[in-house]
Amino acid sequence: MKKIPMIMFILTAFAFSETLFEVKDALNNKVLDISTDGLRVMNLGDTLMVISSSSIKANIRESKDKALSRTFSVTTTSAKGKGLINALEVGIGYTTMSSDSGDYTNFSPDNIFLGLKSGNAITPGVPYYFSGTNNVFLGNQSGLATTNGGANVFVGNHTGMYNITGNNNTFVGAGAGCFNDTESNTFIGCGAGFYSRTGDDNVFIGTSAGASNDTGHSNVFIGREAGYGGNQYSSVGTGYDNILIGDSCAYGWLYGNKNVIIGPKAGLNNISGTGNIFLGNQAGYNETGSDKLYIDNSGTSFPLIFGNFGSDSLVVNGSLTSTGNARIGKSAFITGKLGVGVSPTYKIHSLDTSTNNDDPAVYGKHNVTNNYGIGVKGEGGYMGVFGASSITSGYSYGIVGQAAGTAGEKVGIYGLTSGAGTNWAGYFNGNVHATGTITSDAKNEIRIDHPLDPENKILVHTEM
Repeated sequence: MKKIPMIMFILTAFAFSETLFEVKDALNNKVLDISTDGLRVMNLGDTLMVISSSSIKANIRESKDKALSRTFSVTTTSAKGKGLINALEVGIGYTTMSSDSGDYTNFSPDNIFLGLKSGNAITPGVPYYFSGTNNVFLGNQSGLATTNGGANVFVGNHTGMYNITGNNNTFVGAGAGCFNDTESNTFIGCGAGFYSRTGDDNVFIGTSAGASNDTGHSNVFIGREAGYGGNQYSSVGTGYDNILIGDSCAYGWLYGNKNVIIGPKAGLNNISGTGNIFLGNQAGYNETGSDKLYIDNSGTSFPLIFGNFGSDSLVVNGSLTSTGNARIGKSAFITGKLGVGVSPTYKIHSLDTSTNNDDPAVYGKHNVTNNYGIGVKGEGGYMGVFGASSITSGYSYGIVGQAAGTAGEKVGIYGLTSGAGTNWAGYFNGNVHATGTITSDAKNEIRIDHPLDPENKILVHTEM
């Protein structure tokens, strides 16, 4: 015998509302109540839904002892005219909004997804309890393929679209990190890190910055198309530990490592160079090698400062001023003039303006073993070394020679001459004063002006 639910119609007056119509089940539990303040839908004495002039409420709390509905849905007809679609569904711990094309909103304690098919494949808690959780995807198809990647923030259409298991990534901008499937990357800008797949710990900021990176890691690219990858626009870049800052900075970069390139279009055509430092607008524009230093504000091949780290050489293509001490540990090549304490007039020009000491303005020392070493050497077509002194009182010496030591033969000034013609090892235009002995190892003549008739006669001293 079938049990037919009992339907009772009761009109009841209340102090604040009046029941106009009610329906009860066979156990005398209300299932529908229509009163002056609204409509209630109930199950086993619990209110499931309230519709009133001020609100629509659905109670979907979980109950262990009562078979309450777990979801609340707002259903609409499919745009294709076949079947119904839950345009809005609220369940225990989640809320989704859908259309014919799929879910476009999914909020839960585990993840927040907003955008058509964003987070569409997520499987929270698989294989670990923290897998596939703590994600925020905002944008159509953002995180589309993510299954158990966690702690990601994707903002923009197609951001992190093919990320499956990658964790701890932040992508902002349409297509940023589209092919990424690794961890700890920050890509900000439309298409930033677009093709980057397994390279981690990268920071790419700017439209299409690092777009063609593949496995390259630990890079910092800042600027529109910085480290773009030339005309590749595919997953090919492998370089690591690079810092590229500037619009189109190292635009052609793909394989180089440990470069520091700063400036718009600096290092533009460097694809695989390693260990370069380029500073300035277009600095190192056409340099394709490694271990180079360029400092300039143009794409010239002769920058203001050029260096080669491989050979430890430095070239300054301009004037150089040092206000303190300067030390050169290796060779220095200067095409201009070098001034020390003065703007140079000569190739090497030194000026000491102190007035209370005898420190030399130029000092040369060759400190080696006995019998070797020349401190200062000069060569010239007219004079090899020229010494001059000018004072108003006291003694002044143009050239002073001194030799000292504890043994051996020492010569303060030594003159040597050779070649065809007349040769003088020493020629004095003026008086000569000697406080010691003048000696000669051969027959020599000394010619001086005759003291009694210096204008017309010469006195010749001959040593026999």
